[in-house]
Amino acid sequence: MRTITLLILIMLGAVVALVVVRPASVEGAQDHHVAVAEVQASLTSIRRHVLLHATLAQDSHRVRGHPPRIEPEWFTNGLPRNPWFDDRQPWVEIAPANPLARDVGRIHPPCIVALEPTDGTFWYDPVSGIIRARVPAGLMDDEAIALYNEANDTDVTSVLP
Repeated sequence: MRTITLLILIMLGAVVALVVVRPASVEGAQDHHVAVAEVQASLTSIRRHVLLHATLAQDSHRVRGHPPRIEPEWFTNGLPRNPWFDDRQPWVEIAPANPLARDVGRIHPPCIVALEPTDGTFWYDPVSGIIRARVPAGLMDDEAIALYNEANDTDVTSVLP
């Protein structure tokens, strides 16, 4: 009889643990999807503004057809944000447009993770016109790569593409 009671208590404990743990993991998954969707919406907004200003800009102000900078005043409803960062991190980092620069014409930032406080939450290459969202530090490399790929709809295989 004691064995049956003990088994019932263990099973009840397991059920309670599942009920308590599952909502937290579901909530975490929902937060993840909400953050990724926000980053993707921000990227779409920035891309639309870059295309609009590339179309409207004078030839002398463009770098191979793209604006040399992304201007905050383009966004009258507030800056698109990357929810993985706070306001202390720079909003966007501009890749060098100098033809002698090593990273000119890249399609990904030199590092997909914002490791330094000076790294932008978004990265823009005015030569290629590509904008990417960076991911936060503190993730394992495979987690950072997966998050970056999901947010940017790409397929890098390294944090240093």
